[in-house]
Amino acid sequence: MERRAHSEPGYDCRRECLHEKKGDHGIACFTWWFAVVEGLQAVSLSVLSGQYPESVDASSLPALLREVQGGCWAVHHADPKGGVCEYVAGGKCQGNTSFLAGEAFWEQHGASELGLEQPESFWQALEAELRREIGS
Repeated sequence: MERRAHSEPGYDCRRECLHEKKGDHGIACFTWWFAVVEGLQAVSLSVLSGQYPESVDASSLPALLREVQGGCWAVHHADPKGGVCEYVAGGKCQGNTSFLAGEAFWEQHGASELGLEQPESFWQALEAELRREIGS
């Protein structure tokens, strides 16, 4: 089973839009991504870091937007007719997503202060979810 973690940068499109699709999208915090992959299946979790680019005055934002929050929980199953997927063999998948499940998983297993460097218990819980999904 492969473990993956990476960060997606936040943005401040009020100043300069550096991501696609171009436009006035406002602001967003950095997002942490975690996934465990086993061949044709994976589970992934996004976590909103509450950390913004330097150009954003985060102190003016509501407290909720400055907190670390579990985001999207997704189950990925390889499918050649599916959408582009960075996690599964073949590069295309179908799946299910849930923000409530992401929030619950993060609250139970995540360590906000560690960012991308989550403890072994976090990864073991993520792997257990994938094993449950694939029935092994």
